[in-house]
Amino acid sequence: MDSARRPCFITVCLWVLATTCLPYSGSQSPSLWGKKAVFLGRPCMWQLSKECVMPLLEELSVCVHLCRKIATPEWTGFVYKAPGNRQVELGLAGRGGLLVAWLFGHEWSVPEDLPLEHWQNVCLTWSSNSERLRLYINGSSRLDAHVNASLSRQLAHNGTLTLGVSHNIVDGVMEFEDGKNFLGDISLFRMWGREQTAEEVRAHSCADGNVVSWDTRDWDYQSCLPEDDTSLQCAWSMFKIKMKAVIAQRHPLDKPVNSPEDIIRKWLGTIFLGNISVRDIFVSSPSQICQVGYNPSVRNTEKAQESRKMEFNSTSDKCVSCLVYVSVSPETDVGAAQNDIFGKLSLAFTSGQVTLIADPSSLSVRPIGAFPKATTSPPTDTNTTAGSPTSTTAGSPTSTTAGSPTRTTAGLPTSTTAGSPTSTTAGSPTRTTTGSPTSTTVGSPTSTTVGTPTRTTAGLPTRTTAGPPTRTTTGSPTSTTAGSPTRTTAGPPTRTTTGSPTRTTAGSPTSTTAGSPTSTTAGSPTRTTTGSPTRTTTFSPTSTTASDPGSPSETHQPSIGVPANPTGLSTTRESLDFNSTKPGIASTFYRVNVKLNMTTTVTGNDPGETIQKWVQRNLGKVKMNVLNINILNSTSKVNDLKKIQELEMTAELGHEKRFRCTFQVEDADARNVTTTQTLITDLLSGNHVAEEIQVDRRDVHVSHIDPGSCPKDTHESFWGVYKWPITEVQVTITMICEKNLGSRASRKCELDGVTEKAKWAKPNLKACKPVITISDLDKVTVTANNSADVMDMIEDLLGDEGDLSDSQLATVVQKLDEVLWVSTVTPQLGRDIVNIVADILVSNSDLSAVANEILGITDSIGDQMDFPEESLNVTVPSLALSMINVDPEQFQGLTFGVSSFSTGLVPETYVNQTFLSRPCDGTVASISLPQSLHNFFPQGNKKNRVQFHFYGIQELFKDPATNWTLNSYVVSASVNNSNVSNLRDPVVVTLRHLKPKEKNDNVECVYWDFQKNNGSGGWDSKGCETLPSISAYQTTCQCYHLTHFGVLLDVSRTPIGEADQEILTVISYLGCGVSSIFLGISLLTYVVFEKLRSDYPSKILINLSVALLGLNLVFLLDSWLSSFGSYGLCISTAATLHYFLLASFAWMGLEAIHMYFALVKVFNVYVPLYIHKFCALGWGIPLVIVSMVLAVEKDAYGNVLSEASLDSLQGSEPFCWMQSNVFFYVTVVSFVLLVLVFNVVVFIVVLVQIRHMQTNKPAATGNKRCVMHDFRAAASLTFLLGLTWPIAFFTWGPARVPMLYLFSVLNSLQGFFIFVFHCLMKENVRKQWRIHLCCGRFRLNDYSDWSHSMTMGSKTKQNQLVHRSPSVKSVNTSSRKISDDSTTASCSSGTPYQQGA
Repeated sequence: MDSARRPCFITVCLWVLATTCLPYSGSQSPSLWGKKAVFLGRPCMWQLSKECVMPLLEELSVCVHLCRKIATPEWTGFVYKAPGNRQVELGLAGRGGLLVAWLFGHEWSVPEDLPLEHWQNVCLTWSSNSERLRLYINGSSRLDAHVNASLSRQLAHNGTLTLGVSHNIVDGVMEFEDGKNFLGDISLFRMWGREQTAEEVRAHSCADGNVVSWDTRDWDYQSCLPEDDTSLQCAWSMFKIKMKAVIAQRHPLDKPVNSPEDIIRKWLGTIFLGNISVRDIFVSSPSQICQVGYNPSVRNTEKAQESRKMEFNSTSDKCVSCLVYVSVSPETDVGAAQNDIFGKLSLAFTSGQVTLIADPSSLSVRPIGAFPKATTSPPTDTNTTAGSPTSTTAGSPTSTTAGSPTRTTAGLPTSTTAGSPTSTTAGSPTRTTTGSPTSTTVGSPTSTTVGTPTRTTAGLPTRTTAGPPTRTTTGSPTSTTAGSPTRTTAGPPTRTTTGSPTRTTAGSPTSTTAGSPTSTTAGSPTRTTTGSPTRTTTFSPTSTTASDPGSPSETHQPSIGVPANPTGLSTTRESLDFNSTKPGIASTFYRVNVKLNMTTTVTGNDPGETIQKWVQRNLGKVKMNVLNINILNSTSKVNDLKKIQELEMTAELGHEKRFRCTFQVEDADARNVTTTQTLITDLLSGNHVAEEIQVDRRDVHVSHIDPGSCPKDTHESFWGVYKWPITEVQVTITMICEKNLGSRASRKCELDGVTEKAKWAKPNLKACKPVITISDLDKVTVTANNSADVMDMIEDLLGDEGDLSDSQLATVVQKLDEVLWVSTVTPQLGRDIVNIVADILVSNSDLSAVANEILGITDSIGDQMDFPEESLNVTVPSLALSMINVDPEQFQGLTFGVSSFSTGLVPETYVNQTFLSRPCDGTVASISLPQSLHNFFPQGNKKNRVQFHFYGIQELFKDPATNWTLNSYVVSASVNNSNVSNLRDPVVVTLRHLKPKEKNDNVECVYWDFQKNNGSGGWDSKGCETLPSISAYQTTCQCYHLTHFGVLLDVSRTPIGEADQEILTVISYLGCGVSSIFLGISLLTYVVFEKLRSDYPSKILINLSVALLGLNLVFLLDSWLSSFGSYGLCISTAATLHYFLLASFAWMGLEAIHMYFALVKVFNVYVPLYIHKFCALGWGIPLVIVSMVLAVEKDAYGNVLSEASLDSLQGSEPFCWMQSNVFFYVTVVSFVLLVLVFNVVVFIVVLVQIRHMQTNKPAATGNKRCVMHDFRAAASLTFLLGLTWPIAFFTWGPARVPMLYLFSVLNSLQGFFIFVFHCLMKENVRKQWRIHLCCGRFRLNDYSDWSHSMTMGSKTKQNQLVHRSPSVKSVNTSSRKISDDSTTASCSSGTPYQQGA
């Protein structure tokens, strides 16, 4: 009962399919013939559909009908532009009474002004071979120009084409150029992939193009619908029909009553009556699954899926592809004929037990220039299933009478058993179509009588076993008796194997029609001996591209757009030396399908891996190689290749116990086919205990496959031109590298796991060096085919070039942008581009000119990257990208952060699916997006992408318009296809400072404005708020839009550049080092020579020198000691530095007190233990202060990063010093300021006193020597009293940098100047050096002067500070003491204190 209902059910389903699943039944043809595009009165746009991809063309013809309505000085007919290029690749325009043709950015014009209100047919033809550009108007030639060979040899691939208006692609969006619009009507735009002759241009005016046709499938016109125009009728008779059809049989268990071709022929004979006649039919092998595309005739309002499948359960249900050539008599308007044919083919057809339905979505009716002289069968779109074999048993002769054509269709093998002669009588043509092997067994002679032509289409394996005289393998013509011409038409290359003699008797001509690649080129020896086997091995086949029937075939070489003659490329185009890595007998290949059970699944083992190892081990025992193994669970369908790839070797298999695997097997021993099939079945069948696998013999299916060979291929790349010869499958060929001859390139001919045909793998050119440079990249057109090579090229050249010039950098950035434009951005491609960007960022190149372009590239990577996961992170040194696909309905905010980063290292990132107002501790940068952001998500998307970027380099963000400096890394956020601004809730950005903020420093939150500085980019603070800083190490911002964010530090108050900072640091350390050396010499001099330290000023000088020496040494060692990171050591170092600083100023103050007592307060004063009290004050007061700081808060000392401490000279390195501002101002600034004020007052008083003393001696006034002595005295007192330190209070405003240089030089060299004035220039010190250190004539032996001087000093020593009146003697004594320390000398001759000089 069920079997009876099933046929009815199938029939009902097919009728439902015709009315529902194929909703276009009975609809009009998608053809645009008889229609026009109107460009008048409203903005209108017609562009090439995305489904119509322009191929690489080395020759072309294009025709278009134009009807101008309104005269304009300049108009555009059509424009085609290469991806990412603004120049016109191909176009037609009018300008000032001239008709302009564009090709590869160059223009040619003819004096032709198309008249108004009349249709004009304008055609352009071009060929790279002839190097001619020709223009025809209504079939008449108007231009025949030479095209320079230096221009491109190919029309760019996958460009954009518009009608009636010119265009540019800006940021992935097409923008139209105003002012050059075509005002009128355009129709019948067609393009062919070959150059037509003048006769063909005139004769084929009604033929459609084979690259671009006037059909809704090829055009996207949105709301600008085409309009009918009866004046565009074009009568034509020749049409080509392509379609897919489904054939169902009512009783599936019955034998097929007819072949698919017979059914379709009967169907077409039924529906095409009267004026339509069928010229030829080609039918593909039947398949259970039919791939059906969408119907482009219904656009925008009803966009169908790109691919859908019709699948049937009955083995009698078939899907076939058809190619039909029909003629219409008398000639009929193309549009009307197309609609008539389309409507008839859209209706279901039933005849007896068979129902047939054509899929209108796959139906194409196209007018052609001529019927093919040698037609070819259409490519098989589906897997070929064994058809209905015709078997003749022994003793049952099969006879075909004259006039009864016998036809064997693809996939229907005809077998004749022994003893069954097959006879074909005169007049009965026998035709065998592609894929129909005709096998004749022993004793079954095949006889063809005179006058019976036998026609074999290329690719028809006719195999005759021993007995008949002719045995021909794939594609070989059969044996023909006299008068029986054998004709081989277009098809795959014909190869005759050794042992298959081809015999042609006299009078049996063998002809090969144009397009049949049974040709032998140079290097392809063909040896034919009468009666002997013929073997032809072809190394250089001609690649033939499908063209219009009747048109000459086109030969195309693959190209990647390398310039015509790049530097280093071979110009001879000679084949390089190559070697095959697999010599010997050619292998045979098999397809194997296996169903198996795994009794248990071992925990922890991948079942897919277990199955793969089992197959490889079993077949490897007999030297068989397993290829392209795919494993899927038992519920998956074999032909669902996408599912196979998803399930292959994954953990999903771990839960299954029954599996199916498909793979190919290579048998290198070339055994007999039947023997090999049996051997494979035996090896895989049975119970395999070790792997716990069970296979039933009936579940092993082995089929022999013929993958063919990889064709000859010329591969042009940046590494040279390599010509790969015809190569057997699974063979690797190596060739010598063009640049470095000592290395080799390799390429493997692989077996494709899907098509089971030979295909070339990508060449391995890693060992070869590129033959061009970065400068040559300008000449390279980036395409989808060569984008990977461009990436490799840039990566290699960046490593070789290092830093790039501005032009090289611009070229690299442009090519990266073009790669993104033409490629599908996979995660791997995205990582490669990001790596290149990172290499550019860390180079020393000037990035300011390309900053916006680099930021645009990183944004485009995140926008276009295709990945199935919820999120994806790409991190490289100094750069990180994070992309998250979020669900708008579940969006609760998003937080991105960088938890750890050091310059030159890979940043560590994290993403939190919530809004965090405060980042985690230690975060380098973070950005939190509020929930209200979902209002900006594009509507209608189930998933929206949010991307974050982190830039760990500052050189990319230079703004010449501000003197603020970037004090943080940069972080950004964006939403795909959305401009986020004026958010309801703010975005919270927290950035860590690169340099800690000082107390009075100003910081500001900013964003990168791409439009500032004339499009070069710059910082702006509009829309961002800087929150009050709670830490010197980070700043939090609130912004109401999304872009690139950073924190600027105001350096207008401290305009010290990095160069100045480094110079000041060097001066400070160098000066302190020099001072330390000369202070040591001074101390050594005064300590060793006792006579020099006998007075008070000398003793004060010794103590001051010790304090300054300690200050300099601790300052020099501070950074080194702080680098140990020891808390206690750092506090000790800071406290010691603090102590010596205070002690130095204390002794400077005591020096001033001593001067005051000696020169000003000269009345009776007696101070007991004078020098002891000075020592107590000079060393005790600093000790008390430092001790109090340690007692109150020892953490006041510590490791700081400051430029303001001490003298602003220690730079930004870690430095142990006082980190509490309160203690710094109380214990340092106030103390130093008090001492300096007192010293200044004393200095003025002393100078006044000395001047007063000089005025009392008129003889000294006006003496030049006296003036010099006064100057020397003032300088000596300045350094002795530390009067150079107040310069620090004047280091602000415009004079800050000069004053800092002066401050650094004078104060770091204070010890050196003390040595100069108080050792080197003192006469008594020089005498001691000469007495004790010199020899020969420089040695001083006279002690009289020194003895006299010391005697006078000893007599007055006890009463130095006890004077009743300012007598000359007292002044003399005091002045001498002062002059010993300060070099203050009287200019009066004959006064005793003159010796101090």
